[in-house]
Amino acid sequence: MLEKVKDDEVKSVRIFVTLHSVVFFKVRSVRFVIRVAVLPIQQTGEQTEKRTRKRRKKRRDWQSKMCLSVVDFLYSNDSLQRINCIFATEQRLITLKITMTNVTKYWKKAAMPLLLFYVIAVACRLVSLYVLPRLFPDSCSSIILQLCEGVGPALGAVVVMGIFKKKFFCSIAGKSWIRSLACIVFPTLLFLIFDTHHGLRTSLVFLGCTLYAFLEEVGWRGYLTEELAAMRPIKRILTITVLWFFWHLNFSFNMSGLIFFAILLLASWGLDRFAHDTRSLLLCACAHGIFNLFKHGNGILDNYLTISLLVISILSWFVIWYCPFKKKTTAP
Repeated sequence: MLEKVKDDEVKSVRIFVTLHSVVFFKVRSVRFVIRVAVLPIQQTGEQTEKRTRKRRKKRRDWQSKMCLSVVDFLYSNDSLQRINCIFATEQRLITLKITMTNVTKYWKKAAMPLLLFYVIAVACRLVSLYVLPRLFPDSCSSIILQLCEGVGPALGAVVVMGIFKKKFFCSIAGKSWIRSLACIVFPTLLFLIFDTHHGLRTSLVFLGCTLYAFLEEVGWRGYLTEELAAMRPIKRILTITVLWFFWHLNFSFNMSGLIFFAILLLASWGLDRFAHDTRSLLLCACAHGIFNLFKHGNGILDNYLTISLLVISILSWFVIWYCPFKKKTTAP
């Protein structure tokens, strides 16, 4: 029995040793295979680390060289001149861009409405002077043709107001309906009461000249004064005078043309003051109508009575608008 036990133990020990050796050998072989397989990966990782170190070193060297070169560049005279030129060109480009944007804004906001207004006014003037007289040669339609000559500024102002949503500087009656209507009624009554021979004719001519002037003043003082409100008064008056002068299609630059330009300049100054003080188109139309009445008198200004009544009418307008009717109560 003892021999059999010993033989069994020996066999078990041998089996254990063989199993242990086989397992150990297999583990060693697996470790070896893993190391062999991982070796190129480790080598590539080391190589990439070396490459990154070299790249970083080159980058640092390049940055240091660039810093030195930039410092040298900044402290050299040529470089300062170049930098000044660069800044100057950039500033010019910025100012040019700003001016271009301002020009486009001005063109959309003011220049385009102003151009449209003036084109319509001049076109109506040309049609009323050169087209309508050939279509209606009868003398009975001459009053209508004369009124059509003044439609251009009013029509241009109404079109611009409708398209671009502009506002009128002056209204029909301005600050007072009573005073505005008195500017028309008082001269008419003067002509009818005191001028027994030519009173009716003079009053009709005055009303016709006022109506014609009202059509013009809707454009010149109603729209154009508001459009050029940003200008200084002298520039605004000169601009309106020049546009008004060429609207009459008067291109004669002789002595008569210069006198006519001076009359328009004086009238523009006076009507501009009336417009700013009263905001009344009727007052501006009455004053403008007096100028037209003196220009196209048609024989009614031959007697001194009519001239004296016109002078009284002009003085009455200053009394109506510039003399206060209510006394200011002083505080105790």
